[in-house]
Amino acid sequence: MSQLFSTVGNTYCVAATTSSGTTQVTIPNAGQFMLDNTGNVPVFIGHGISSDTANAVIPTTGTATHGFWLEPNQTKWFSTEQTNNFTTPYTTWYVSAITATGTANVYVTACYAHA
Repeated sequence: MSQLFSTVGNTYCVAATTSSGTTQVTIPNAGQFMLDNTGNVPVFIGHGISSDTANAVIPTTGTATHGFWLEPNQTKWFSTEQTNNFTTPYTTWYVSAITATGTANVYVTACYAHA
């Protein structure tokens, strides 16, 4: 399925390895991102308002973590929290990526997705 989108900011590369790597990205007002895993291995994505809250950790049995899986050669769109305490828009967001094995590049593009 293809989805139309408009870019509203830069594209960032997050290098995913077996150690979590975090990249700070700029958030325009749209608060939406397109994530594109160009690698051949699944990547677990963490995200948040700081590098600590964004830290990607692969979940294990009995240990839940914040984030989601991005399959090989998969693209997903997601929305961030728009404001800090509903008053001040966030201007930065952090995206983190980790693999169980191998490496992959995840490209993060600020965008506005159209339904």
